[in-house]
Amino acid sequence: MLVRRLVHWPAAPTDTHPMARPLEERNDRALRSVLLALFRRRGGSGRSTREFDELEPELQAALLARAALRDGELPLWACVLAPERWTLLTTRQLVSRTEDQLDRVSLAEIVAVQPDFPAIAEDGAGGSKKRWRWLHIETAGGRSLRLEVEAGLPFVGLWNTLGYVAGQE
Repeated sequence: MLVRRLVHWPAAPTDTHPMARPLEERNDRALRSVLLALFRRRGGSGRSTREFDELEPELQAALLARAALRDGELPLWACVLAPERWTLLTTRQLVSRTEDQLDRVSLAEIVAVQPDFPAIAEDGAGGSKKRWRWLHIETAGGRSLRLEVEAGLPFVGLWNTLGYVAGQE
């Protein structure tokens, strides 16, 4: 006797589904959940890179003060290479501090993300992805940003997360 089972496939995202709307219109909590899950699955934390909630309270406060988040914006993770060299990913932007400047890039503006091969070659990291630490980010407005992050799993996790944001996946 053949037994039939009804399979209920999830419906395609609708206009009410939080991931179906453009990035800038998505619910921050839903987006936080998706982006952190992607970062964990495709990469992960390291020595200098952690999910924001895992950072020491003093470091959290210092990063939030410098990043000046907008109302409702949620921090995801941070890479702190030195006191004046850090990157913070939030649900709405990527904030990066180098010794001489603070850069902000709206996630909605990111159109391409790839390893920064000239910088990787300068480092002598060559073909070893485990040693890559430079990303090249392009925006819809034609702006380019060179981003230094921790090598290894954090680099791969950020590369994949920002690739998702840029629609490269």
